[in-house]
Amino acid sequence: MKATTAGGTGPTPTRSRCPSHPHEATAGPSDAGCVVLDIGLGAGAAVVMTPDWLSGMEIEIRRAGEAWRGTHMAVRPRHGTGDTRYAAIFGSLPQGSYEFRVRGACVATPALTLLVEEGGVALADWPVTESGGR
Repeated sequence: MKATTAGGTGPTPTRSRCPSHPHEATAGPSDAGCVVLDIGLGAGAAVVMTPDWLSGMEIEIRRAGEAWRGTHMAVRPRHGTGDTRYAAIFGSLPQGSYEFRVRGACVATPALTLLVEEGGVALADWPVTESGGR
């Protein structure tokens, strides 16, 4: 399995929201080893590590350059050995370039762009600004 890292581009969205959208129930925290990634021939995955203040918010994804369609995953606490990290995990994606933003944020520019490779896991940290990314 290959892991790819990338940095973010563009402004970081804030907690202020544009017109609201229906929220789904958010699952609780997950423990180490309980996330399944469906990767291999024709599919990779993306893991977006975030600051704790994004916990419970939704990260929206789209193929680079396409319209936002509302496809998203919730940021959840991920309990590991001795620490807790926060992430949105997109477990099976066709190979390609993807853009991410906070769902419902009042920004047109994605906050992060990642290249997902077949059989690989693209890993990135959510970009934060000097003011803490809020």
